[in-house]
Amino acid sequence: MDTLFPDQSIAVGQTLISQTLIFELGFFSPGKSSNYFLGIWYKSTPETVVWVANRNTPIAEPQGVVLTVVSNQTLVIRRGEIVIWSSGNSSSVASIPVLQLLDTGNLVIIDNASGIWIWQSFDYPTDTWLPGMKMVNDVEGGLDKYLTSWRNWDDPSPGDFVFRIENEGLSDMVLLYGGTKKKFRTGKWNGINFDGLLTDKWDSIRINPRDSCDEYGTCGPNAICKFEKPVICECFKGFAPKLQKDWDSQDWSGGCTRIRELNCEGGDGFLEVERAKYPHMLDYWLNSSMSLSECRARCLRNCNCTAYANPIITNEGYGCLMWFGDLVDIRENLAADIRQIIYIRLPASEIENIIGEGGFGPVYKGNLSGEEEIAVKRLSRSSSQGLEEFKNEVTSIAKLQHRNLVRLLGCCIEGEERMLIYEYLRNKSLDYFVFDQNRRAILTWPKRFDIIMGIARGLLYLHQDSRLKIIHRDLKTSNILLDGNLNPKIADFGLARAFVEDQSIVRTKRVVGTYGYMAPEYAIDGKFSVKSDVFSFGVVLLEIVSGKKNRGFNNHDNCHTLLGHAWLLWKEDKFMELMDESLNETFVESELKRCVQVGLLCVQKFAEDRPVMSSVLFMLGTDGAVLPEPKEPAFFYERSLNPITSVSSPSMKSDNNTMTNTDLEAR
Repeated sequence: MDTLFPDQSIAVGQTLISQTLIFELGFFSPGKSSNYFLGIWYKSTPETVVWVANRNTPIAEPQGVVLTVVSNQTLVIRRGEIVIWSSGNSSSVASIPVLQLLDTGNLVIIDNASGIWIWQSFDYPTDTWLPGMKMVNDVEGGLDKYLTSWRNWDDPSPGDFVFRIENEGLSDMVLLYGGTKKKFRTGKWNGINFDGLLTDKWDSIRINPRDSCDEYGTCGPNAICKFEKPVICECFKGFAPKLQKDWDSQDWSGGCTRIRELNCEGGDGFLEVERAKYPHMLDYWLNSSMSLSECRARCLRNCNCTAYANPIITNEGYGCLMWFGDLVDIRENLAADIRQIIYIRLPASEIENIIGEGGFGPVYKGNLSGEEEIAVKRLSRSSSQGLEEFKNEVTSIAKLQHRNLVRLLGCCIEGEERMLIYEYLRNKSLDYFVFDQNRRAILTWPKRFDIIMGIARGLLYLHQDSRLKIIHRDLKTSNILLDGNLNPKIADFGLARAFVEDQSIVRTKRVVGTYGYMAPEYAIDGKFSVKSDVFSFGVVLLEIVSGKKNRGFNNHDNCHTLLGHAWLLWKEDKFMELMDESLNETFVESELKRCVQVGLLCVQKFAEDRPVMSSVLFMLGTDGAVLPEPKEPAFFYERSLNPITSVSSPSMKSDNNTMTNTDLEAR
């Protein structure tokens, strides 16, 4: 039975069993102990006890001991008239109180006449947190529910470890030793999850602390713990180890200290740290309505403010959390699916705003007067690209407006300065994720498919829907930038060319582009058209699917390129083997198959065989459509080429009684 009525009792050896046989209630003797306790355990695994009633009052002699529900709605363990343990008096009145063990593991006293619950074991957790059980830290309401470990395997009395919720501005779950010493904390609630426990799936089992970076304060103040690195503790930029000798011997408890003091008169800035568990809120200020830009300004006005962040990331940029003093207990969360950023205050001299480097020159991060974040490309004097590319990028992209193209905000041509001002895209470029062993898991299949579709829409706009027909000529994974929501935007139009309305193909004497992405007719003959961009798109698509670079692709079974390898797998109906293994739990087979097939159609050897982007978009977005079979791709075999930054390779071809000398410049 699962129910005990007032005229019934349970003695040692007797039990209640929940309705579907999940949980069992009765007296048990743990481990090697001869004492008895009333507890609840999983029926299939009796050693897994989830709740104990008389933790502090063990029963040495079980003879004559019974469990009953008495008339004042109280659960008691007694021997004759002697009460060994009681659940306490209830303020409610029940005409017929009954005890029932539920399938949730909750033991409840119910008024059998009204169905009202009088008492429940879930209000008195011991060492196990079951689904439906609440932890509470409500000082004003006088409620405090938390878990306490057993003393040892043989003794369920309260031990040294406590796991509880703390409501210091933001909720946090903490593991304490001896009542006060922190051993582990989950990180603050950010509106979606506890920021130190971010995950994109349920784990069958999780152990906390899961590693040394989960141990509270492993790296000391002003440092971040990166468990994947050979040396797990790392000072933030602008900080150095406080005790270098100890740091070198891997005693990081002393943490880090500032290299240069903050300048409270102005000139300070902030270092962005992404995917990090927020520091412990030892000394903080919290405001839920202030915008993040206002938070930044307020932090700069306070000499004691050392960092700020958006506490609840679902509040669309509103909310201000500021820290004062040292920043303690921060760890990196590479697997986190939520883009959470803390801004750490540094002197301007310590801030390096370079966020990228290309053939054009360095790319800096900055802010406009209205706090809008921007990316600034500055033409380097040593750049292989010059004024022509600068003008070309301005004139090309200034006329283009599409959600999947990076937005140009302005330019500078004062004196010798040549700068382009773009919207800032915080997630960097696509290759930053796709080819990284840890970050690739962030791009689940639905996100990758959305990115593929976004790139296709952007390219279709360039080829067909914009006022000018634009050939990008340098489409590659590193030229696809991602915004805060991982939406793709095609970037870098320095090599782009505009076609007049009736123009379909152009030949150039100066071939510029990137090995691995250039169509054969362009790389060899200098001919480019929309079909050369389609080829580049096909390479990018197959790289997104496989998580591998076409350039330098290495397969132990053959010497094919990624394109050749993909085609062989397709011919043998083994296209699933091409898929990035990190997609095993999220892929949609029909979409994956379409992407591989369309990618191979785009990289076919001859330009006339490749589809145009309108057809590409249709094929990708139409489930069940019958697609043509791809022919052999270009560059089927990988040649042994050394890394080259620039080559000059004359190619002599005769066409219409004219001779063309083509210079090939790889980037």
